[in-house]
Amino acid sequence: MFNSITLRQQLFWHPVTPDCSVTHAHMSKLGKIPVRSITYNGLESSISLEDEFWRALKDISLARGMSRQELISRLDCARTNANLSSALRVFVLDVYLRQRRA
Repeated sequence: MFNSITLRQQLFWHPVTPDCSVTHAHMSKLGKIPVRSITYNGLESSISLEDEFWRALKDISLARGMSRQELISRLDCARTNANLSSALRVFVLDVYLRQRRA
């Protein structure tokens, strides 16, 4: 279906020093979340979403036979979280966790 190993590596296997702190090289990447302009449900909007989640949404939408915009639109209508970016991250995590349990 899609590659959950790669996403897991990107999300959870961060370079750390012996005292478990994040390395300076990794810290320089923190706080630079891309803002993506999207159009869905006839509305223009923007979301802040990391590349890994953006790619995962594409993989999930392709596996479900729909566009990424259509998937985002459906998730927007069904979300209970006030923040769309957070709702998308939680959705991706849920999909990968369910896939892992299967």
